[in-house]
Amino acid sequence: YNNHDVFRFEVKIRKGLALQLMLGSTDYKAVCKYFLQFARSLEKKIPSNDKNGSTLRGLITQVKARCISELGQK
Repeated sequence: YNNHDVFRFEVKIRKGLALQLMLGSTDYKAVCKYFLQFARSLEKKIPSNDKNGSTLRGLITQVKARCISELGQK
């Protein structure tokens, strides 16, 4: 979030994280767990004064709700 380099350079994730994602995404529920983890991480990075923050929070809430329902969590 707020990384302007994505518009100018190739931005990569760490090799360890890429490996963890590839090896850990063995089924649909595992992928949902990763989506939920990254949605929560992204949500924490939204500044309170961001003019699009409420829209983004709403979309993240939808993603989290979908992931939680797919995982059967509360």
